[in-house]
This record gives sequence, structure tokens and C-alpha cells, in this order.
Amino acid sequence: MGKTVVFLAESKFSAALADQKTRCVEDGDEIVLASKVRFSDLLKGTARHRRILEPGDRLKLFDLNSLVLAQQTLIRILTKLLRAGITIEIVSEDLVFTPETDDPMFRCLALLDAQQRATHAIKIHQPDAVRGRKNALKDDQWPAIKAELDAPDVKVAEVATKLGVGRTTLHRFVTRMRAAEGSPEKVAQ
Repeated sequence: MGKTVVFLAESKFSAALADQKTRCVEDGDEIVLASKVRFSDLLKGTARHRRILEPGDRLKLFDLNSLVLAQQTLIRILTKLLRAGITIEIVSEDLVFTPETDDPMFRCLALLDAQQRATHAIKIHQPDAVRGRKNALKDDQWPAIKAELDAPDVKVAEVATKLGVGRTTLHRFVTRMRAAEGSPEKVAQ
């Protein structure tokens, strides 16, 4: 059996740290304050912080109101902790989530996490979604831009400023359009 870590965090919706400490901490428990370590960093071993939780450890939280996190983030972190072999106890509700895959609470969190990820993937990777950044210059602007650049004593920087784009953007656009025309000409400096 590993160690027990009590994570204490306070928000305007939670009990005070002193009350949480009184109800959660027992002899031998290690206390971690949210002001020192973020909840999402409990599993990470960083240069600044040692790895706080290891497989077989127990994490005690007073309640979930003390963690000011979006639901999807909270579910993801709790699922990650369980998958890493950490038992989670929520003291105010007398709930214990065990890392055993047949634990209904673990399975429920894993399902919620998978559903959230799938929903996110659907939003991001729609079949008709256009990938990449929107073009700053449209192909139908090419004749006017070409005529302007071909005029004597015109600087690319002036044309770019007039169009509201950078010189590099204009250079790439001109190169692409001339390549489409089959013209090897470079952009005049």
C-alpha cells in the first residue's frame, strides 16, 4: 500500500482550508496545497516538483467544488489518475474511486472521458471542414495585384500595406499565382 496524499484547494464555493484539513487529514497523510502544486501536476515529475503520486497511492480530496476546473478537464485528470493506479477519495461525499477496471465509478469516468473526446473530435474533424489558415488574398484579386506590381517604381512593401498583408504573404501569393500561370517571373523588390 502506498502513501496517502491530501490535496487541499480552496475556492469561493468550497469549505475553508482549515475545515478541509480537519476533516481530511489523518496521521501520516502528506498534505499538498493547490497554491504550491496544480491539480493537473500531481502525476508529473518536473524539474521543480518531484513526482507526488505513484501507482498504489491514495489521493484524498475534500470535495470537487474546491477544484476550479472545467468538467471535461476534471474528468480527464481523474481518469488519468485512476489509469495510473491511484485511488481517489472524496471525503465530503464518502466516495472512493478505485483504479480497478471493474469499479463502476472508474468505468463511468472512463466513459465520460471517451464521450467528451469523441465529441471534441467530431467538432474539430468535420468531413467538410476546411483545413489550415484562411487565405488573406483571394485568387480573383490577382489581376489587380499583378497590374499594380507591374507598374514602374512600385515597391512590394507599399502594395502589401495597401492590401493589409505582410510582404511575405504577398510574395507567397504572387509566387503561387505565377506558378499557376506557368510564369517563372520573380516578384520585383
